[in-house]
Amino acid sequence: MWWLLACRDPASGPVDADGDGVPAARDCDDADPARSPERSEVPGDGIDQDCDGLDPLAEATLTGEQADDAFGLRVALVGGKVVVGAPFHGDGAPPAGRVYVDGVATDGPAGSWFGSGLVPFGDGALVGGPGVGTVRTLDGTVLLDLPGAGGVIAARGEHWVASTATGAVLDDGTRIEADRRPDALALTADGTVILGFSHGDVALRVGDTSVARADDSDEAGYALLLADTDGDGRDSLVVGAPGSGKVYTVDPDALPSALSGGVGPGDGRFGAALAWGDRLWVGAPMAGDEVEGAVYEVGDSVTRAYTGDVGDQLGASLAADATNLVVGAPGPASAPGKVRIYAP
Repeated sequence: MWWLLACRDPASGPVDADGDGVPAARDCDDADPARSPERSEVPGDGIDQDCDGLDPLAEATLTGEQADDAFGLRVALVGGKVVVGAPFHGDGAPPAGRVYVDGVATDGPAGSWFGSGLVPFGDGALVGGPGVGTVRTLDGTVLLDLPGAGGVIAARGEHWVASTATGAVLDDGTRIEADRRPDALALTADGTVILGFSHGDVALRVGDTSVARADDSDEAGYALLLADTDGDGRDSLVVGAPGSGKVYTVDPDALPSALSGGVGPGDGRFGAALAWGDRLWVGAPMAGDEVEGAVYEVGDSVTRAYTGDVGDQLGASLAADATNLVVGAPGPASAPGKVRIYAP
């Protein structure tokens, strides 16, 4: 034993094969000195320099290809890629529509308004074309062919639900009947469908439960989001009410008979779009005297985080993850729409 101790190198320590000063036990890549928890991240280069498992997108502005294309009316984040719907792109009435994935365009069928519905799904996305009544994957696989369907889509896990002219239809063919097309949909972990209606007496419908709006013109139900906003491991339901410039947060398992309270600036169509990354983001696309639009961060207070340029209508759509915020700014009819990518 004394011989082993005498031969031991007292200067030896934890393994650090790449010599970057970070032991292998803490280093995500001990063969690359450019990657360690001590490094600064370089956004958008496809490399996770700081070993947090994420590579944030580089901040950028994307622009549509033609005026009045509604580029940015829908946005999504899929596997670190930005997906943008431009449902008014192309000629015809209705136009075909177009969806972009990291700048690569896919046109929809003639007259489809392709990109009116857009949500992440698995490793890709589902795209709705209500002009011809389809829901399809980005690779062209048609999942639903039903006249008037697909203007709004929600998905969770392997399941999805799409709007119809009179309610909604699930991926297994189950129909939910209503007296109008819903403006928003949400799908809970147990498969329950929540329908949002921005007009009428009912703001939300969950099964046989109906929730009344706070006032006649609040447009509650225009946008819906299910997210663990309280950090308690359970989803809360966030309801956008852009007519009153508010958002409401309620327990989806114990819905009230009528919405009340709410937070927001009260104008700018605050609540028209909702997203959750590691915090709640709310779009207000008509904010400002010249409809610049804005995006707000909502926590203990409501803080304006980003403001668009004149006519942008920034905040018409939102997508977020832990490191990125993607915001649609479809703009006026006289110019192509925009999408802005932020690293909050």
